[in-house]
Amino acid sequence: MRKCIYPYIFETPAPDEKDTFLKSNDKQPHPYIIRPPVEERLEYTPGEELTFELILIGKAIDYLAYFVFTFIQMGERGIGRGRGRFYLKSIHSTIALR
Repeated sequence: MRKCIYPYIFETPAPDEKDTFLKSNDKQPHPYIIRPPVEERLEYTPGEELTFELILIGKAIDYLAYFVFTFIQMGERGIGRGRGRFYLKSIHSTIALR
């Protein structure tokens, strides 16, 4: 059985038992964080590497393959003003346990 992950990733509903922070919201923060590089560069030339972190929270971890596929597709289609293309050179995974 396939299940669309879009609502969970982009329209994440708030839990039934809302804490004070979520009290006035019907949605909670997205279960992922894209952490850009520390440097403040806006442009990269061909051959230069761009490193970033993708942090998946909660059950979003189960959807890692979807995120990887999405980044591969973005690289093939291009991103940014000049539609710069890229490819994933490597993926490193670390799981933090509570």
